[in-house]
Amino acid sequence: MMGPTATSGQADVVNALFTADENDNKLNEWVAADACSATAQVTVNAASSSTAGVSSDWSHTVTPMNIDQTNANGTFKFKVNQTLPKGSLITVKYPSNLTNSLSNVSGNDLKDYCWSTQQYTKCESVTASSIKLTTAVDITSSTSIEVWLDDGFSTSSTAAISTTGFDITATWQGISIISDPDTAASYTAGSQFTPTAAIGGSITDDSVSMYANNPGASSDYTFSFKVTGGYTVGDKIMIKFPREFDLFVGDAG
Repeated sequence: MMGPTATSGQADVVNALFTADENDNKLNEWVAADACSATAQVTVNAASSSTAGVSSDWSHTVTPMNIDQTNANGTFKFKVNQTLPKGSLITVKYPSNLTNSLSNVSGNDLKDYCWSTQQYTKCESVTASSIKLTTAVDITSSTSIEVWLDDGFSTSSTAAISTTGFDITATWQGISIISDPDTAASYTAGSQFTPTAAIGGSITDDSVSMYANNPGASSDYTFSFKVTGGYTVGDKIMIKFPREFDLFVGDAG
């Protein structure tokens, strides 16, 4: 049980207590205004010190990760070293060479763009370089949190490592729980981002055909295109659908 969040000379541990039958009819009742023995009270003293925790074990992906990209998909993952109670606010700040492509989404509500391994009640855009999640469950210390963002990132115009990395601040009812230091030495390689060189090739003669194009109907799709440069073993082809499509691309999974 989480203790009181404010200091005071003395506070009731229990504000009200009652017993009831199976139909919820009260049989006995006691409230804080009644005479209360000292054993049912707690003295709350100010903490001698308060040190917020930090995040660790950062990793991330941005696709495509070339320079001058807009609305790129991406993920980031990190671990917390303090327990985050339900309702905690986690603000994630991006590296210096990534910006938040979703900063202009209506109402800043990213529910159709954001997924996470931890349950949340809200995912929202905060600034041009950060987003915020409100946790829906307690997240214990040493737990990893991974977030997927659709169309979430834009990359810089220089293929150089960022001067800052991903970092977070987390609070609960105004109390600081996680506060990553904003110093050059604090950013790990896993938290920093380095875009690659500009895309050199191009795509031509691209087309798409489908068996049925009725709204909501499942169909087979055929994609055709040519590239200027060919492929090597291990290369990947990413086909991105318009947002009017099912967010999980129908039965493709």
